[in-house]
Amino acid sequence: MSSNIGSNITFEDIVRLVQEELVKAKAKFPEPDFLTTAMSEEAGELVRAILNHKYAEDAYNSYAEALQYSSQKSKLNDLDTACGVALDEVQKEAIQTIAMCVRLLMEGDPVHSLPPSFIYSD
Repeated sequence: MSSNIGSNITFEDIVRLVQEELVKAKAKFPEPDFLTTAMSEEAGELVRAILNHKYAEDAYNSYAEALQYSSQKSKLNDLDTACGVALDEVQKEAIQTIAMCVRLLMEGDPVHSLPPSFIYSD
């Protein structure tokens, strides 16, 4: 597999992407109601994306081996693309999950009686 998506992502990139996602999420869902539920949904989507990537990679390896000596080598590019898309989905869902965790900490969830977090010192 020739994809190197995400290999050079930095902490600063992650923070920027999370901040962008926070702006989008807050615009779409301005109230903090059900943030716990939304965060768990995003976490589930992240797990699904990871599993999709894993199985896409397994399928790639099996299929690539079979195609290696066939006249259909051009299909390897399609497989690379599919695996890359699966990896993009993992990154997207991870950023969305982190953003929901940040919102949950910052805003709390009144439906689940969770107050916003606060910074305290010893």
